[in-house]
Amino acid sequence: KTSQKLVEYYLDELKKNPSKHDKIEFDIAFSSYEFDLEGRLERCAALNKTQKISLQKKLKQISIGIFKNNSVFYKDLEDIRKLDEKMREYKNTDLASVDKIYWLISECKRYGTKAFSGIARAAFIATSLLNSLVRVGGISIDEKNKFLSSFSTISGKLASDISSLSKSDFLAKYGHLRTNTYEITSPSYNENYEKYFKKASFNKSNTNTEFVPKNIKKIEGILEFHNFKMSVDEFFNFLALTIQAREEAKFIFTKALSSVLDEIAIFCKSCGISKDDASHLDIALLLGFYTRLENIQAKEQMRTNIAHNKKEYEISCKLSLPPLITDASDVYFFTLDKHTPNFITQKCISAKPAAPNEEKLDGKIICIHSADPGYDFIFTHKIAGLITAFGGANSHMAVRANEFGLPSAIGVGDELLERCLGSNIITLDCLNQRIEL
Repeated sequence: KTSQKLVEYYLDELKKNPSKHDKIEFDIAFSSYEFDLEGRLERCAALNKTQKISLQKKLKQISIGIFKNNSVFYKDLEDIRKLDEKMREYKNTDLASVDKIYWLISECKRYGTKAFSGIARAAFIATSLLNSLVRVGGISIDEKNKFLSSFSTISGKLASDISSLSKSDFLAKYGHLRTNTYEITSPSYNENYEKYFKKASFNKSNTNTEFVPKNIKKIEGILEFHNFKMSVDEFFNFLALTIQAREEAKFIFTKALSSVLDEIAIFCKSCGISKDDASHLDIALLLGFYTRLENIQAKEQMRTNIAHNKKEYEISCKLSLPPLITDASDVYFFTLDKHTPNFITQKCISAKPAAPNEEKLDGKIICIHSADPGYDFIFTHKIAGLITAFGGANSHMAVRANEFGLPSAIGVGDELLERCLGSNIITLDCLNQRIEL
């Protein structure tokens, strides 16, 4: 009964606040324990007092549970690293491409999907706790920003490695990244190094320094009151670990996906099918070839499948849909709601806008639609700031921006992003949470 009430409450809140469609975990749902959760729950009229106490207790068990040495978080971390080992094993085998496609996806599902989801979940809980620590006065916003920039992540090191590693070593580490992780037509760094890094330089916008909170005694009191049986150092070290682990998991997961796309491209090429056509293939058809491959029929089936899916794609391209659909009528008529961006840092800058595919990025505010790991190449340039159409406070680009201390507005919506790209100068005022065009 409590679950049903919660679902109905969340849906109702989302309908009232459609601009929060990409902030559900933070602003709509009670999905992890926070130091001010009791106050948030008081505003939920859908639950009675007993249900609120029960929900708070369960969320605390889950959130404190991930800090334990034997928690599922560490099992997930073990699995995602096992996926990396499996990828290397398959890379060195003589299996046919169609066999590699099947097994790479199988291993990705077995060791990657659930583990990556779990690790990302742990990082979300960590971020929620950190944000709530600000709200209850344990640390300031400035301290929170200093903490987030006090450690590096695996993909965050890309910006320094571009200048310290040889081209071959750099590509051996980062070559799998591409600007659209699931898009076979999007060239990886391996395939188009010059396009991504022709004018690259070391973006030294932030230097990792040890984080020491100002009011340790107050934080100790908050942790003790909420039954977090750990020191302040242990608390912050684990928060950093989960955020770093989330980026490592994403890095390994995208490497596995890139390997799949590479093998699909090889197999399709052997059948006389281009990457553009391959992008319209149904993956289920390719996986089916593992158990019933007949070369003559395979090409014919693939071409038939591509032709059908191209027609479907042409239809979908003619449709414009809202970010959130709450009723069938939304398909026919909708208005775009104003998005509430997530602002990173408290800086204020003015600069020209630029799309990520432009030749000169230094000194400009980069405007991109999504927070995809493949866009990490922009941090090898001395960019002034970042604006994305979509992405929450815990998205990939939000983590990157925090790591570099880069003034950013994450999740401004499609409409404002297009206006930003068409502007001569953008003033990005993160302190006052304003974007002036």
